[in-house]
Amino acid sequence: MAQREDAVQYIRKNKEKFLSSLREVLSIPSISTDPAHNSDMRHAADWMMNQLRALGMQKVQTFSTARHPIVYGEYKTGEELKKARTWVNDKLKNNDCDFSLLDAEVDKIVEAAFEAGAKPSNETQDYGWMYNRAFEDLDGHLWEYAWMDLSQMPKS
Repeated sequence: MAQREDAVQYIRKNKEKFLSSLREVLSIPSISTDPAHNSDMRHAADWMMNQLRALGMQKVQTFSTARHPIVYGEYKTGEELKKARTWVNDKLKNNDCDFSLLDAEVDKIVEAAFEAGAKPSNETQDYGWMYNRAFEDLDGHLWEYAWMDLSQMPKS
């Protein structure tokens, strides 16, 4: 439980930094369908590589393709990766995975995306126990952020 609380505290302490990073990447006009933005695609790839390195990824690289770069980052290998996958699978099987945002944080993230030029996608869904908002970024990719209180989820 202490690890979870530490993680929540870290997220809250660094929320503005995280929102600033989201605004920054969304402001790059990396529209992959428009050849005029090929240099912006490279800029977005470089931005992502810097973010992955800042997270402590041990192996960060780009792969060139006929159209756009692919960014790859690697953190865990071998036994560490196996342990992490086992832990996540166990949590999912037991329905005790709790990586949720607060409902107000969903709104802040999505509003920051709108400020950076994203447009709404789908209607806000508010079921009391679950809250979801979505937006489409400048490339047309769909992003969805949700908050859930599993203890309030209706029993089926």
